[in-house]
Amino acid sequence: MTEASNEFFATMYVFAERLRDDYETAAAAADLTASQAIVIGLLSEPLPMGDLAAQRHCDPSNITGLVDRLEDKGLVARSPHPTDRRVKRVELTPEGRRRLARFHEELSRVSCLNDLTADQRRRLLTSVPSLEPETTDR
Repeated sequence: MTEASNEFFATMYVFAERLRDDYETAAAAADLTASQAIVIGLLSEPLPMGDLAAQRHCDPSNITGLVDRLEDKGLVARSPHPTDRRVKRVELTPEGRRRLARFHEELSRVSCLNDLTADQRRRLLTSVPSLEPETTDR
């Protein structure tokens, strides 16, 4: 690799760590773990637990544990799927919506992305989809 490539990769990994730190800080301010914040952030509508696992690229048993803890905090509720009784759906409770809003407020306050101009944000946003893996297999 060239020196420019090395610098690029190093910069991207530092950036990723900074984003992760911001996310964890905002989650803690909302009394959540980063993983819990991610899961409740996916629940704009009720989702089957299997879909949550697929979106998080993890084993369904990991989602079960996360949902158990979120349910214990009163942030989500499980309900039966309307057409498939084998499937449980997860949805935000009113308290879950409030906690998610608190998380988003804190994330926008602490984020390192706040220093970007509107044009820089637009360019970054248009670059990100090309960084997504082509499959959900990991």
